[in-house]
Amino acid sequence: MILQKNFSFFLKFALMLFLFSSSVYGDVTIDNDGGLVVEKDDMEFEINGLLMWDFNLFDGAHLEDPDATNLEDDFQVRRARLTLKGKSRSDWQAKLHINFLRKEALGDNSVEIGDAYIKYNGWDFADIFIGQHKELFGFERITSSKDTTFIERAMCVNAFSPGRQPGLSLKGAADSFFWSGGVYRIQERDEEIDQYAVTGRLAFNPVQDEHSLLHLGIAGSARDYSGEEFKIEETAEIYTAKEAITSDMDIESESVYLLGLEAALIKGPFSFQSEYIMASVNAISADNTDYSGYYIQGSYFITGELKSYKKGTMGSVESESDKAIFEIAYRYSSLDARDNNTGIKGINHTLGLNIYFDQQVRLMTNYINTRLKGDVEGESNGNAFLIRLQYGF
Repeated sequence: MILQKNFSFFLKFALMLFLFSSSVYGDVTIDNDGGLVVEKDDMEFEINGLLMWDFNLFDGAHLEDPDATNLEDDFQVRRARLTLKGKSRSDWQAKLHINFLRKEALGDNSVEIGDAYIKYNGWDFADIFIGQHKELFGFERITSSKDTTFIERAMCVNAFSPGRQPGLSLKGAADSFFWSGGVYRIQERDEEIDQYAVTGRLAFNPVQDEHSLLHLGIAGSARDYSGEEFKIEETAEIYTAKEAITSDMDIESESVYLLGLEAALIKGPFSFQSEYIMASVNAISADNTDYSGYYIQGSYFITGELKSYKKGTMGSVESESDKAIFEIAYRYSSLDARDNNTGIKGINHTLGLNIYFDQQVRLMTNYINTRLKGDVEGESNGNAFLIRLQYGF
């Protein structure tokens, strides 16, 4: 849902709400991440924010003009986010997640509602979510953008993994198993047609101690398309570049089925992560088609820290030191949008260096080498250098 409002209205609203809560409850604290918390008895209200500044420099296969040989650069606010959370004494919680964007098609500034849900956690076996929230599909998609190892998520994750949708879902845990399932209304396509998705995920960590973790998972989603077109149009992990990996046809589809396999390993300062995702397209007037992609990545904390993990999800780095934390990382990423030898396959090699100055500030740098195969117009190779400065509270 995109609301064409200006920044100041929502900022003033959030601050007024927080100040009102402060005057009512009186107890104001700051959490470990720098967020502001107001609490009294069993009532709690919290406000958090996130700001990401990106600089992208790229050439070759990433350019809109297939004949261009020059470099293109872009400097932008990638994310500006405000999050409001509330918790009552009767096991009810709520979350409102507001993204401040700049979209050329909508004018100057716009506001996008991300999470907007109510959660009930009074049951022992599961929590229930009602409203707009992430479909729990895949490992990297459900990891918060502030905690991902690389500046952008892998190509296959962006192409196939669903994002936030209005719906109802359950999420639970039993011993080392974590499960979720839900029904969602698909809202990014034709609003005049009611289209729904059923999505589920099962994760298991057979090994977990203070310094080691093994995670395995599987996810699936059945998605109604009602005759709408399916097509892959994905950038090579550069937000402002052209859509370099595309399928050849717009396929009128009855339904699309997603399958995801995931694995992760933490061994001291080393971490490994991989996913394979396949989309099976049930076409109406053409042959059924399968598309797929995967990534393999690893990272190492030079300063000895560990990544955190909680209930089937990777979290932020764990550290009790006041010194800067250094992390080096590599990712191999592939997305195959070819069918019957038409379309494009993209392969990325990414090197990354992350510097965590403290719990709030992180500097990220990525070098990406891209190679395209198939029906490529213009350059089939490209290079990119990305920088992100991130501040969260």
